[in-house]
Amino acid sequence: MVYALSDTTPDIGNLRETFFYALTRVTHVPLSSRWSDFTIGNYTFEVGGKNKGTEQISGQPNAYIEKDDIETVGLTTLALWTFGMMIKQIFSEKNNYQIRPISTNHKNRKR
Repeated sequence: MVYALSDTTPDIGNLRETFFYALTRVTHVPLSSRWSDFTIGNYTFEVGGKNKGTEQISGQPNAYIEKDDIETVGLTTLALWTFGMMIKQIFSEKNNYQIRPISTNHKNRKR
């Protein structure tokens, strides 16, 4: 959607943060943070590329770096792609949501 709404190539940082926000907002309330990109409850998240350092979250309790373009993780480093894996649990187990096809029946649609 970001590509469809942009006249130019979208900023990669914006794409990463939009991806993280879109997936976490289904079950949580991500807020902007004073020190990083997002705060969810007592946790702080900084989203970035594989070279993102920890300077921005140093000294913050429960702080994590969400890195794109990595395969391995550490104590405070998580792979951004793993949040894409959350979608199955979000829609099937935790909230009992069901993915339904879009209805093609337009008779009852309000205009």
